Amino acid sequence: MSGLSSFDRFSDLPEDIGRTVFELAAENGDGPRCALVSKRVQFWVEPKIYYRVMLQHAAVAKLFCRTLLDPETSKPPEFFATHIKIFVVAEFSVREEIVAALKKCLGVQTLVIWDSSSSIQEVFSSTDTLPNPTGVSIWIPEVQDDAFHSPIFRNVTHLDLACFQDDDLKQVKDLSQLNCLTHFSLGLYYHSSSPAGMAREALRLCASKLRILIIWCFEDHMSESHICFGDIKAIWEGEVDMRAITGCMYGGPASEPLGIYRQYTDRLEDWAGTSVDPENNFWAQAEAAIQGRRQRLEQRGVSSG
Repeated sequence: MSGLSSFDRFSDLPEDIGRTVFELAAENGDGPRCALVSKRVQFWVEPKIYYRVMLQHAAVAKLFCRTLLDPETSKPPEFFATHIKIFVVAEFSVREEIVAALKKCLGVQTLVIWDSSSSIQEVFSSTDTLPNPTGVSIWIPEVQDDAFHSPIFRNVTHLDLACFQDDDLKQVKDLSQLNCLTHFSLGLYYHSSSPAGMAREALRLCASKLRILIIWCFEDHMSESHICFGDIKAIWEGEVDMRAITGCMYGGPASEPLGIYRQYTDRLEDWAGTSVDPENNFWAQAEAAIQGRRQRLEQRGVSSG
C-alpha cells in the first residue's frame, strides 16, 4: 500500500470496511507499515503480524525475543498466547531466549524447528506449560529417546522428521505414543541404503491411525542406475504399503516421476502457509498421489489393501 502515512483517505469509510482493508494489507506483508498509520490501525493489524513468526535470521530472532521477554513490553502475555499460530525457526542456532519465548506462545498450532543446537532439547524435556501444536517439523538428532512422551506432541496429527543416518529412527521408538498422528513425513538427508526398510520401520513404529507416510529422498535415488532405485519404485507403486509414498526434496521432476517433488524452500513455505498455493502443499500432493495410485490399481484389478 502506498501513502500509508496518510489515514485521511480511509477515515470516511465504515470502520468494518477500513479494518478489512488494513487486515488484508497486513496479510500481504504490509503489516509493519500499516501499524504506523495510527493506534487504531495498529490494534487491527498486530494479530495479523504476529500470526506467523518466521525466525530465519539472528537479528530478527533477537528483536522478537526482546519483544516477548521484556518485562516492560506493552502487550499483555495473553496477546502472544492468543495470536501466534505458526512458529518457525530455521537456518540458525536456537538459543535459550528462543526457547523461553516459545513457552509464551501457547496457542501455536504449527511448530517448525530446523536446527541442531542443544538448546532445543529443553523444549522437549521441559515440564513447563508448552504449546500443543497439531503440526511439528523437527530434526531427529535433537530428539531424545522418550521425546514423544512430551505434552508438546499430545495433539500432533502431522509430523515431519529429518534423519541424517540409518540409526536415527531407532531413537524414536515411542512414535506409537502419538495417538493423533495421521500424516508422517520422514526426510532421509543422507544416502540411505534401504528407503523401503526405513518406510517399513516407520510404519511399524506409528499408531494405527496413520494414513500418509512420505519418504523424502534425493533425486539420484530415482535413477535406474542407483542401488536404491528398486526400493523407491516399490514404495511409489504401493508394494511396501498403500499408505507410503516417495518424495524428492532436491532436483526436478523426471519424465516418469517416482515421487512428489518439493524443494527445501517449498517445504518450508508449505509449513509456514506462505506458498503460492497453500491448499496444494506437500501433504495434499501426497494424498492425491496415493489416491491416484489406488485408482490405477483398481482399474487393473489389483487389490489396494
